[in-house]
Amino acid sequence: RLVWNDRLAWVPIHVTPLADGPPTLVDFWPNSSPQDVGLEPGDKLLSLAGTDLRGVGRVRLLALAYGSADEALRVPLRIERGGVEQDAVLQLLRVRFPWRTVPVVVGLGLMGLLLPLRRSGARAARAWALAGVSYSLHWSLLFGPPVWQTYLGMPLFLAGATVFPPLFLRACLLTPDPAVPRGRIATGWTWVLAVNGVGTASWVLGVPFSGDLGLRIIFGVNFIAAVGAIAILARNYWKADAIGRRQLKWVLFGIYIGAAPILFAAALGALDPRFWWLYELSLVFTALAPFCIFIAFVRFNFLDIDRLLS
Repeated sequence: RLVWNDRLAWVPIHVTPLADGPPTLVDFWPNSSPQDVGLEPGDKLLSLAGTDLRGVGRVRLLALAYGSADEALRVPLRIERGGVEQDAVLQLLRVRFPWRTVPVVVGLGLMGLLLPLRRSGARAARAWALAGVSYSLHWSLLFGPPVWQTYLGMPLFLAGATVFPPLFLRACLLTPDPAVPRGRIATGWTWVLAVNGVGTASWVLGVPFSGDLGLRIIFGVNFIAAVGAIAILARNYWKADAIGRRQLKWVLFGIYIGAAPILFAAALGALDPRFWWLYELSLVFTALAPFCIFIAFVRFNFLDIDRLLS
């Protein structure tokens, strides 16, 4: 519904909340400017659409902004600038390429729900199911306009960003099942990539780090995850039996077509955050991966994967 109505948007400001006072705008999103947003650093946000903002926290402010935005995604504010109260308008930023979220969410979500039903005893299949569902929830972007929806969507967004990278590499380490028996210690190191949640919180909320640093953390984690997945699956290929190799070819095919564009865009974004829009666009390719992974575990002898690869 949000995509259909073109209501997917970001609140491109970072504020410092006060327990006994109005929040103060301290920073904008990377690549945003006062002209884009309609505010300036240092502005005190007194009220939003008539709602007093005294003591309001970061997530509450976002929920109110989504709930009060008009058709053009503009939010009326009462601010204090230089000791003078005045009216202002906060302009939300529409999500670039909003339709790309639909195949990502639906494809990964369906894979995550169906894999355990078809292969309930396969450890690798369960690992891919967890990774798929976590990434699907992360990109659901349930931000407003109802206030409760933002309160639901923000934890899902941050939780998905935290657990997906380690779960993704863990699934790669466990594929295929017979070839690479792994214990908890062998897969536990992947949770280092949970730092992606810290980067995402900094990017969206401006805490605990700046938005620019948070964006660089996100790009860095995605780059490591993409390179790591390709390297791990290539190594496992040489230890697998004939069936395992055929499964891995399907997984590798899905990972390659899904990760190669992200790898390229993430590398550019880590060097220059101005390319973050290219990274967002590249994520649509991940929608192709779950279909290949599903085939690998459910019907690995479908088609001739060698001819398909060539």
